[in-house]
Amino acid sequence: MNDSTANEINLGADSQAHQAAAGSNISQTYIAQQIVNAPEPPREWKPPRQMLNVVPTFTGRRDALEKLATLGARGVTTPRLMLAGIGGFGKTSLAAQITNDLKHIFDGGILLAEIPTVDVFLKLDEWAKLYDGDVKEIQDVNLRADRVRDLIHQRVGSKRVLAVLDGIVDENDEPKLAPLVRALSDCAVLATTRATNLPALYHFRAIPVQDFGEQDAVDLFHKILLDDARLETDLIYYR
Repeated sequence: MNDSTANEINLGADSQAHQAAAGSNISQTYIAQQIVNAPEPPREWKPPRQMLNVVPTFTGRRDALEKLATLGARGVTTPRLMLAGIGGFGKTSLAAQITNDLKHIFDGGILLAEIPTVDVFLKLDEWAKLYDGDVKEIQDVNLRADRVRDLIHQRVGSKRVLAVLDGIVDENDEPKLAPLVRALSDCAVLATTRATNLPALYHFRAIPVQDFGEQDAVDLFHKILLDDARLETDLIYYR
């Protein structure tokens, strides 16, 4: 074999090696592109849990809690309850407690709107996203509320949803309440308010919240003492 023939053989081998390497690179590039462009697996939907903060020292209110427990009842119509009473009597604490007690029943989610600061359009948009929807393009507030209602229904089916509307002051909050209640027409709803004439307006059952009775006040005092390590230390010191 002369030098010329040997060079041709070497060149041919080099060419085949380059082709093989190029083919391998193309294959790797193609595979990488497929991985990048592959659709993401469907996200597992989880029911929202928008919860009020439970007061660690909550105690008493047995009668009110028994009435509020009907929120978890199944019936022809979804329950609508409204805690009504003057400010400072613990309506929000009571709503937080019963929501926490019943959260296992509401497998379709728990929603919250704090009425004094709520922006209705943004709240409806937030709720829609929680149920895998988008209502930003809907500018009419009632149509937006209707779409949120449909999204909730489509997502949860026969599951149950509880919504808490906390801190209604008076009739001036009615423009906020109307679209929110409209969106929640298939949900159990618990509201808190200082007004006494609002429950009938939206077909809520009113549950009056009054000041603590003597025994409830004593029970609360003892619970605070037991939960406060500083007070316990002081009591031991003065003994």
